[in-house]
Amino acid sequence: MEVRIGPNSGRTDGETYGDMQERWVKETTNNLLAIVPNCEEDLTPVLESFKKDITIWLDYENKRGAFLDGDLILEPYSEEKEVKLSKEKSNLFSCGYAEYKHIGDWLIIFETSRPYCRTFGFADGMCPSVIFSLGHFFFYLAANFSMTTLPYFVALFIVGSLMIYAWWAFIKNRPKLNQRRIVSLSFIIFIAELFLIIMPFWLWGQIIGWVSFIGVLVLWYKYLKNDKYNSNQKVG
Repeated sequence: MEVRIGPNSGRTDGETYGDMQERWVKETTNNLLAIVPNCEEDLTPVLESFKKDITIWLDYENKRGAFLDGDLILEPYSEEKEVKLSKEKSNLFSCGYAEYKHIGDWLIIFETSRPYCRTFGFADGMCPSVIFSLGHFFFYLAANFSMTTLPYFVALFIVGSLMIYAWWAFIKNRPKLNQRRIVSLSFIIFIAELFLIIMPFWLWGQIIGWVSFIGVLVLWYKYLKNDKYNSNQKVG
């Protein structure tokens, strides 16, 4: 049997979020309890855990506003479904995935989204686009270091190292820019970063932004290295 047990009505005028959530939890729980006698399966082992997850799922005020929060699902356990959910959860490049619990003969599935994915609305009336933030993704990997995040962390480290090497190979034999030009270039890049990285509304823009940012860092490194070398030559 497949049935929806969500709240019976939306937010009413003058109702606070706290009151709405309390009413929604009560309505949803009552809807759940109403169908329990009609189920052929025994829901008793998982019922209390599912009721707690209903409360969490309906807590819009304290959730991080994940744009892909979908259904909260209770379904009979199957090994194939658990393997599928596990693979989807391990794919960190996917903005949407499902948290799940295996309790007895049941799966509790909480459809949600990654903290480094956001929505960006380009104009009023248009559906917002889902944006993958490379910067937030890096900080997520650093803050959640595990065997799952390790391959992604290593891959980003290798890509970053290759970009640094490529910029150094491109810059090292070119004439040194004076400090005023480097500062001006850095200021222009910084303004561009406000839109390309800090406000990541375009994935290719983020890539261009990060490549440019690393290039400026390498440029400053060359400038400071040459400046230090010239100072040592004068002292010598």
